[in-house]
Amino acid sequence: MFDIGLTEVALILLVAIFAIGPERMPEVARFLVKAKRMLNKLTLDVKSLWDGIDLPEDNVKDVKHDSKK
Repeated sequence: MFDIGLTEVALILLVAIFAIGPERMPEVARFLVKAKRMLNKLTLDVKSLWDGIDLPEDNVKDVKHDSKK
């Protein structure tokens, strides 16, 4: 997704250790994992809601036609 390598990850971790401190690192890591899980759940919920919307195909064609004008 982001196409970052091992060197970039190591650099990010090193900067994080200096910025946050080694004492708070586990707490911050737990927060980031929880935030990622919540974001993934939100993404799945939005996708399922979007897939559940049933738009008539005629309206979609009209919108496409009107947008070309």
